[in-house]
Amino acid sequence: MNIGRRKTNLPKKNNKLRLPLSVYLVYLLVATVVMTGVTFSGYITTVTGSDEVRVAVMATDATIMVTDQVPVCPGDSVKIPVVISNRDKDGRICEVAQAYQLSVTQLEDNLPLVFAVYEDEDCTVQVTSPGGEFAASTERTDKYWIKVTWPEEKNSASYTLLVDALVITISAEQID
Repeated sequence: MNIGRRKTNLPKKNNKLRLPLSVYLVYLLVATVVMTGVTFSGYITTVTGSDEVRVAVMATDATIMVTDQVPVCPGDSVKIPVVISNRDKDGRICEVAQAYQLSVTQLEDNLPLVFAVYEDEDCTVQVTSPGGEFAASTERTDKYWIKVTWPEEKNSASYTLLVDALVITISAEQID
């Protein structure tokens, strides 16, 4: 006899259909992985090919005719021609607009040289700020003359055997 136990008429649970929680988790993991691959596959793109880029020519050329004839004594004077062009040594014209500046400085100041930049060969029209601009793909050549003079009144014997030099600088930059 079963004392203390009541008999119920509830149907028995079928344990054969009940799966453990870990099986459900594995099923959920597999479904997530499959759906993720399908979902992201629309956003993945593969591109193959090639491209070419052409770079514009930046060309500047300067010719400075420096001779052995420099002022060697008081009263001497020398003209140095300077030619600046937007065509390079290979003959290509610069394809970009550019600005340039010409400057002249004395290296040591050992000698009392006086120098100036002129726009004409006779050295009558002085240029205070030598420089200019070259338009893109348009050939142009600018000419200047640098006149270097040793003033006659600066004739002290203390200048004997001293050496000095001028530095001529042309700087160019792209402006477009």
